[in-house]
Amino acid sequence: MLEETAADTANSLIALQLNKPVNKIFAEREINGQRIAAGKKPLDFGKLPTLTDEEYETARVALGKQPLWVYDHFGSLECDKLMQKLEYMANGIHCDVIYLDHLSIVVSGMESNDERKDIDILMTKLETFTKRTSVRLEVVCHLTKPQGSKPFEEGGQISLRDLRGSGGLYQMSDSVLGYERNQQDLDENAANTMMVRSLKNRKFGNTGLVGALRFEHTTGRLVNVPWSRDKDGKINLATS
Repeated sequence: MLEETAADTANSLIALQLNKPVNKIFAEREINGQRIAAGKKPLDFGKLPTLTDEEYETARVALGKQPLWVYDHFGSLECDKLMQKLEYMANGIHCDVIYLDHLSIVVSGMESNDERKDIDILMTKLETFTKRTSVRLEVVCHLTKPQGSKPFEEGGQISLRDLRGSGGLYQMSDSVLGYERNQQDLDENAANTMMVRSLKNRKFGNTGLVGALRFEHTTGRLVNVPWSRDKDGKINLATS
């Protein structure tokens, strides 16, 4: 995760163990602690679960015993340096799955002024790496700004051409998933739910909507949500 610190990544993983939004709980403590010290009224963060120091430390120690490696890096990263790190992860510490979040920040560290060419070069190297090592590489990619259609943050439908930068992103990928959510929806359930769309599946060929995931504020988790279409094609989401 090149846009967050290793500590933030660790807290996100600890949150999954505890089913509690750790980063949000810590933010509430810090902000309201400062407000109380300044004689101000605490802010309402909603009903958050309790988290003791002992509970957090136990989860942190347990996470440290997992077969998990986090690259301690923040900001842009040169392509060649990234490939060296990936090689070490695959062959030095024998990682089976690697998550790279996100591709655009890697390209920003390259010296060329041609983003499309840079992405094509990087994707070729990544594809060669995965085929040679059999590592499963999950890459996060940003989207372009839609031209004359509904914005993606308002539920616009994603297609392969919306991947930012180059056709090499989807041409060299085995599968591509798009996540759509109308964060401005007046219905809270819909605003917190994103639809998962299969844009490419090289092995099986399945495309289209494949699921729905709702963010639970009290746990910090994404949970699977049953969904259906009515006769007019409108998507209906389960509320619980």
